[in-house]
Amino acid sequence: MTELTRKEETNEQLSLYPTGAGALGSILINPDVIARIAGMAVVEIEGVSLGSKFTLADILPGKEPVRGIQVTQNDEGRYSIVCDVKMAYRTPMRDTALKLQRHVKETVERMAGLELDSVDVKIVDIYVEKREREAAGPAPDETSPEP
Repeated sequence: MTELTRKEETNEQLSLYPTGAGALGSILINPDVIARIAGMAVVEIEGVSLGSKFTLADILPGKEPVRGIQVTQNDEGRYSIVCDVKMAYRTPMRDTALKLQRHVKETVERMAGLELDSVDVKIVDIYVEKREREAAGPAPDETSPEP
């Protein structure tokens, strides 16, 4: 794997380029692109959703920056990602969070060629999956009054 170094840019882009002679030029990756990759990796894990009220449409190209994903770069040029997620009720949170960390790390490193220092998972909420709600029947306040 080519060694990548950090180059300062004022236009909020991560600039990566191979060190040494013969470099063809710089490769610029906007932090929003890294966040989209991480966001797509998050929603690939069963029982996990991006934070509160986030949908797959929130991470599709052409949208605003991905909500619930923060990408930072430290002084040594390594990157950290924080994922604010919600998990489905009855999902084993610790195991799922570990699986999520591995999947986001592997996906971002493979697609962007970045070395991640950490992938932090913050579970901000839980939700009940639609099929589980339907199996439980209507909520008590949704039942019709008795005659």
